[in-house]
Parts: sequence; C-alpha cells; structure tokens
Amino acid sequence: MPKKVNADLSLLAELEAARTRIAELEAERDAGKKAEEALRANEALLQAVLRDLPFDFWARDINHRVIMQSNESIRLWGDLSKVSVAESYCTSDTSKIWKDTNRRVLSGEVVTGEQEYATASGGLRTYQCIAAPIRDGDAILGIVGINLDITAHKKTEQALQDAHAFLNIVLNNLPDPIFVEDEQHRHVLVNHALSEQLGIPMDGFLGKTVRDIMPPELAESKWADTELVLNTGAVSTAEEQIIDAQGRLRDIITRKVPYKGSGGEKLVIGVTMDVTDRNRADEALRASEERYSTIVRTTAEGICILDKDNAVTFINQAMADMIGLEIAEAVGRPGSDFLFPEDLPNFNERLNQRLSGQSIRYERRLRKKDGSALWTIASTTPLFSKDGEFLGSFGMFTDITARKQAEAELARQKHMLLSIIESTSDAVFVKDGSGRYILVNNVTARLFGLSKEEMLGRADTDVFPPDQAEMLRKNDLAILALESPRTIEERLTTRDGNRIYLTTKGPLHNESGEKTGIFGIARDITEREQMAETLVQTEKMASVGGLAAGMAHEINNPLAGILQSAQVIATRLRPDNAANIRAAEKCGCPMPGLQCYLDNREILTLLDGVRDAGKRASLIVSNMLDFSKRHNSDLYPVNIIGVIEKSIELCQQDHNLAEKYNLRNVAIKREFESEECVVPCSGNQIQQVMLNLLRNALHAMSEAETPAPSITLRARIEGEHALIEVEDNGPGMEEHVRRRVFDPFFTTKAPNKGTGLGLSVSYFLVVNRHGGTLEVHSTPGKGTRFTIKLPLTPRYGKRLSITEPPVR
Repeated sequence: MPKKVNADLSLLAELEAARTRIAELEAERDAGKKAEEALRANEALLQAVLRDLPFDFWARDINHRVIMQSNESIRLWGDLSKVSVAESYCTSDTSKIWKDTNRRVLSGEVVTGEQEYATASGGLRTYQCIAAPIRDGDAILGIVGINLDITAHKKTEQALQDAHAFLNIVLNNLPDPIFVEDEQHRHVLVNHALSEQLGIPMDGFLGKTVRDIMPPELAESKWADTELVLNTGAVSTAEEQIIDAQGRLRDIITRKVPYKGSGGEKLVIGVTMDVTDRNRADEALRASEERYSTIVRTTAEGICILDKDNAVTFINQAMADMIGLEIAEAVGRPGSDFLFPEDLPNFNERLNQRLSGQSIRYERRLRKKDGSALWTIASTTPLFSKDGEFLGSFGMFTDITARKQAEAELARQKHMLLSIIESTSDAVFVKDGSGRYILVNNVTARLFGLSKEEMLGRADTDVFPPDQAEMLRKNDLAILALESPRTIEERLTTRDGNRIYLTTKGPLHNESGEKTGIFGIARDITEREQMAETLVQTEKMASVGGLAAGMAHEINNPLAGILQSAQVIATRLRPDNAANIRAAEKCGCPMPGLQCYLDNREILTLLDGVRDAGKRASLIVSNMLDFSKRHNSDLYPVNIIGVIEKSIELCQQDHNLAEKYNLRNVAIKREFESEECVVPCSGNQIQQVMLNLLRNALHAMSEAETPAPSITLRARIEGEHALIEVEDNGPGMEEHVRRRVFDPFFTTKAPNKGTGLGLSVSYFLVVNRHGGTLEVHSTPGKGTRFTIKLPLTPRYGKRLSITEPPVR
C-alpha cells in the first residue's frame, strides 16, 4: 500500500509539473504572437512612410536589385524592382559613375553629388543624390539612396545670376553718376561714372561720407540734403557744385530719393548729372537709379510627424534647425505652435484634406522660435491604421525661404531696373543678336509713335528709312566686335523729324561669356548742335552787319555829292533864272535855243532820273544803317500802320527776297480799319516780327509755287487790344508742324536755308516784351494766318515813353 501511494503521489507531481510547463509554453506562444503582430505593424508603418515619401527614395541589395522604392521614384523611373538601376535609366557615361558610386558605397562610404537624369517621361532634371550603405553590424546588406529634385532651384539661381550681370552692366555703363548712402551718410554703392567724375576709385567711396571726400564748403549742403531725405522721406532735387577729377568746379543737379532696403534699413539713392554744359547750351537732365543683387541659399529637408491630435511626436535634426529649437523642445507641442495665427484656417483646411486620405503638396509658412517666418514646401501624407483609423500625419518640409526672398528681390531688382530705365530722358534699348528690340523704354517707343509692346520684336528696318537702318546695323555689328562700350553720333529720322543722337552702345554677354546682343543709351543733341551752328551764323551776321554799316557810311558821302550836283545842275538850267540867261547870252547860246536842245535830247528828264535814283539809293543806305543799329525796347505810342508799310518797303528792298521770290508777282492786300492805329509798343521790334512773318509767307508760297500768290494785311482795334493779321494763300501747314512752329531751331526749310529762330524770336518779342499773344491758324492747302494781339495798356515790360521817336 505505501508503495502504491508513493507511486500515485509521484505521478500527481509529474502531472502538475507538466500542466505548469504547458501553461508556460502557452504564455510564451501568446507573447510571440503579440510581438509578431507588433513587428508587422511597425514594418507596415515604416513601409507606408517610405513609400509615401515625396521624393525619389530607393534601396537595393548587394546584387543591385531594387528591394524598396517610393511612389515618387516609381513615377519618375518606373518600377525598378526587376532590373538594375544602371540598366534602367542611365546612359553609358552615367553608368560608369554609378559603378564607381556602388563600389565606394559597398566599401562603407556615403556618396553625395549632383547629377542630371532623363526621367521616364523624357524630361531632363537635376538631382542632389545621396547614397549610403545599409548595415547590419559590420556587414553591408545593400545601398539606400535619395534623389532630391533641385531643377527649380538651379533655374532660379541662374535667373538671379543673369539679372545680377545684366543690372551690373547697365548701372556701370550709365553716363550719370549714381550713389547710395545709409543712415550714417556712408556710401554703400557707387557706379563707374561717379568714380571717374571725382577721380576716386570705387572702393575709395565705400564707408565714407561726403565730409570725408569733399571740401567742407561743398560737403555741408549735400550732407543736409541727405539728412532731409532720411528724416522726411521726401524727394530732394538740388543744384550743387563739385570739384571733378581734373580739379575743375562743375555744376551738377543731384536728385535724392528715399529707399527702404530689404531689411528695413533707410537708404538714400542719389543720381547726379553734370549740367555745366547744359547751363551754357541748355542740355537735358537724365536721372537714374541703382541696383542690388542677392544670392539664393538652400537648406536640407525637415521631417515632422504629428499624432491624431496634431501634437508633434517626431522631428529630425534638420527640422529642428529650421525652426530654431532642440528636438526635445518640439516633441509633444501642438503643431499650431509653429504657425502664425492668420495661417490657422489654412492649416485646418489641409488637415481635413489629410483626414479624407489625400496626400498633398503646398507652400507652408512656419513660425520660428525667434518669431520670424520660415517658408517651406510641405509634402504631407495621412497615416492610418489597418482598420482605417486616422493615426496622424507625416510631413516633409523643404526650406524655400531663400527662394521666396530671392523671388521678391528679383522682382524688386526688376522694378528698380525698369524704374532706372523709365526715369531717364534718354532713349534706352536692348537688341538681340539679330538686331531686334527686346527691351525699350517709353522714350524710345515715343520716338516712333508706338507703345513699348509694339516696339518689341521690331528691327531697325521696321522704323527707320532703309539707308539709316543699314547704317545702324553696321554700327551694331561693329559694337558686337568690341569688348567695351563706345559712344558714337548718329543722325536719324524719328516722328519729330531729323534728329542727332549721341549714343553709347555696348555688347551684352550671357553667363557663358557669349555675346547675345547690344544695349544702347541715346541722347538727343539736336538742339545743342543747332545752337552751335547758330552761334557761328550769328557771328557771321554780326560781321556782315558791321560791314553793311561801314559801306553805308562810305556810300553816303559820294551819294550826297551826286544829289547835290544834280540839284545845282537843275537850278542852273532853269530858263527863268537871270544869271542863267546872262551866262547863256555871253556864250552865244540864247536861253530859248538851249532850252529847246535840252527838251529835244531829254536832258532834263535824264537829270530827274539821276535825282530819283540817288534818292532811292539814299533810302536804301538809310535802311541799311537803321537795320545794323541797336534799338532800345522802350514802349512808345506807335502808328502800327506805318510799321506795317515800312516792313513791306524793307521786304521790297531786300535783294535776296526779290531774287528768290519775285515780289512783283505777289499781291499785297491791305485791310486797315483806318489810316492810323496807335499802339504802345517798340516799333523796331514789331517791325522785326512783321519782317519775319512776311518772309516766311513769301518763302512758303514760292516753294509751293502757289498760283496767284497774295498776302493780306489787317490792322484794327478790338476792345483792349490792337489786332494785326498776316494771312497768305500758300500751302498751309500740317498739324504736327503748326504745333511746333514757335519752337527754337524748328524749321521745315532745307539745310543752310534757315536757323529756325525767326518765329521763336517773334513769339518772344510779342509775348514776353509786349505782354501780347501770337497765334497761328493753318489748314493744309488753304493758307496760313498769323494773329498778333498787343494790349493798348501795357501790362509789363519797359516804361512807356511820352514822345514817339521817328519811324525808321
């Protein structure tokens, strides 16, 4: 019995131990299943995260077979799981690079670099490539790679480089000096023109004020102007003086405008123009502005994971660096902490899109730790459990702050460049290599009556006469053969007629240094050239006037003797003179017989002719003397009718007019209200005006060969004014000519036939000297009428004299 009991007890103990072991094994089995399920869930989450990465991600084993590929990678290159990368999308040259890369990575090295690939769609893209070994301890199991598309960044960087080079060429080839000063009056930018003007190297300006580089008597006013612009924000324009590189005192006009830099700093942009010659020759002002450039910087990608409550559960170091926090500071905080309040509605909208299962890519502005803005491209993907429960969001952020700033800076530079080009009074243009305009300012377009848009794409052959277009093309080709700008004089025909331009042209280069076209800045110097010619002509006329006066004085003496002798002869031939009778009888020539002889031979008639001719010569000499004398411009009561008649008489005695226009064929019609029309004026000045109007009428009718030419002269009193009209039946004027008829140096006559000053001087004498008006009315083919109105009560001018001088 005891043995059996012991055996049963032993059996029971073994059964209990077996049950315990079975329970332990079942517990281990359940724990394994849970661990396996957790592992599969983590693997699925990792696969989802890697598959939905917004960039090209791939992994290969040591046999170069693709074992993992993101959706973006499949979109770009296709499914590479069954072929090697080198066989799928690499050229032969690139394949060599990949083989070298594989060798280096499989030896344990991380390889980075830039590479261009042709995508599955045929497009050529630039990528930042990263390849690294997959390790298991010391063993290398394969290669993992990331290709970041940087094509857009490269294009933006190239565009900025082009803009910087172009702006630098334009700014440093502008003829006017340009500078920029900061709030401490220090120069932060100058161009070549200012450096050459003052004889100071460009880097000699930087960091220095006008007080450092100019004498105190010249610097203080410039300092005060800059201070005024900085304090008030107002534009300042001042005429000042400088001492140039040759030590000469020069007059300049400086225009200073306020400008706020990209960082909010106050700047003053100054443009100066040397007006020394303009003060002497009335030249135009051109103002320009300055340019800036920036360099675009790129950053690495940032990764952030939010849970279903939008709290941060993970960020990588790149993301932490972007927002200026440590990783531990960011984890656990709501995602809204990194947004600006005004961006929250958009954040919620994007969240709803993710809740609906959408993977989206968009621009997102983030708030950094210091409160500043971080612009990014956000690629976000929703995370769901196997049951479809929303777990959170995965986000990839590319820092595009530099690109945003670059775009804004590029737009600012473009606006600044256009402002510089449009603010100048000179014509500015750019042509491509074939001679077609690709950029013009409004001044250039207005020369041809076109808009800027209409000018673009046109060539010189479209806007200039053939001979001028050929000349311009030859000039352009000569410029393209040079390496630096040149200044040349060009005579061109525009909407305003024949003009003379001083043009600075230079070649344009692309980023490879190839010449792609030319730029040009043209200044109209027609008036300056005409003024120089007029000064020479004026000197000649002064010499002729002096010569005429001397000749008139010399002729007067023998002419007086001739007239006096003719008068004495006439007296001594009179038959009723007792002394004549006695002398005739003494000589045996009775007076009746002598008188008969004189009548038969018409001696007395011929003698009267001598006297008349002498009187006419005396009158001509008197007019020559009168024309060569200076006359005062005091206002006297003058009979305008007499002035008009005197003007007609002078025209008839003008040899040049008589030779060219045959005055005997021109009918002069007088329509005077009365024989007297007394007006307070300078008779000599009004006579000069009448002569100019009569000569212009005769010239116009002669050139047009007007049949039955006539000039109608009218004079009458109308209210408080005396009205004088000179009307012809000549060819008339086109409207564009009529509008400019009083402009100095404007003339429709052939070269060397007129100065273009007659009507402008007449306008000055009537309007400025007499306070009157001078108007012109004309219709093509129907003649021209000039109307002069003189006030009966002078409003301004010289004093009114009581005694009228004799009319000359």
